Amino acid sequence: MLNVRMSKGASGEVIHYSVGAVIERDGKYLLIDRARPPFGWACSSGHVDSGEEAETALVREVKEETGYDVVEYDLVLEKTTVANQCTRGATVHHS
Repeated sequence: MLNVRMSKGASGEVIHYSVGAVIERDGKYLLIDRARPPFGWACSSGHVDSGEEAETALVREVKEETGYDVVEYDLVLEKTTVANQCTRGATVHHS
């Protein structure tokens, strides 16, 4: 298992750091049908590894999940999501 970048919230809850990419081309958006929980359609996304910068994780996750290289990107949203349990047990994610 990879070492995930994490911290503790004010209430002691474990917070995992994650990234996601909204990939658009010619008015169409790329979605992935997840093979592992949580199932369903989603943007390319994943955890930031311990010691890794968010930008590096973004490039890595997009390459791993789509085979595409990130050429440029803009930050669209930064937020903390509660009640979003991952396979590694955290219910809070900061993206």
